[in-house]
Amino acid sequence: MAGVKVDTSKEQRHLFRAAKKKGVIFEATRKEILAGNARFMEADLLHRAEITTGAGIYNILLSNNDKDVGVSDLQGNMTDPGVNIAVGRVRIGYAKVNEFMEDGVTQNPEYATATAQNVIYDNALKDIPVELRPAKLKVVQDNKTLFSLPVERFTVGAVSSKVQGEEDVLALQTPIILAERKEIKIQLEFSPSKEMPDGAKHFFEVRFMGVQTASK
Repeated sequence: MAGVKVDTSKEQRHLFRAAKKKGVIFEATRKEILAGNARFMEADLLHRAEITTGAGIYNILLSNNDKDVGVSDLQGNMTDPGVNIAVGRVRIGYAKVNEFMEDGVTQNPEYATATAQNVIYDNALKDIPVELRPAKLKVVQDNKTLFSLPVERFTVGAVSSKVQGEEDVLALQTPIILAERKEIKIQLEFSPSKEMPDGAKHFFEVRFMGVQTASK
């Protein structure tokens, strides 16, 4: 195997280590990594979903998900063939559109047309509903929980002037691998007594940042 260079990123070194173990990464890609023939690039995998009915264990990513730029970088619930991501940073975002009911009629025209694509997300703690803050964001692959952390761990307390992904992310102490050809579950696990509040549409985004293998 090609040696792991000291000037590679933590995420890239994590991919090399994963490639040493059979069964983690698809065999053909694993051999390319071990031979030093794999191509690497920056990764920023995005998925957005409406969570208005969020309660219990709520699946954000569904098996019939369609890839759509600005909404989801996933076709179904898997990465593209040849794409294995070592995720070292995770960013979440939240958005809502209030209904503003009066005499049984919605007073906000934006409410009816609001979708996961056309709302503005932020991750300021003050804007996250109290029902969502303690909910666990869970990522599961190959029947293994890769992480399960409260949503509020991913939030920020102040607006940053730096680009997204620099100060407004949670840096994982141990990167995770999102491997090709394996189903990914992205879930919100709410307290049994909590559900998303009425009177608004609610939306959630998660972005997985790091390094990925790429098809040549």
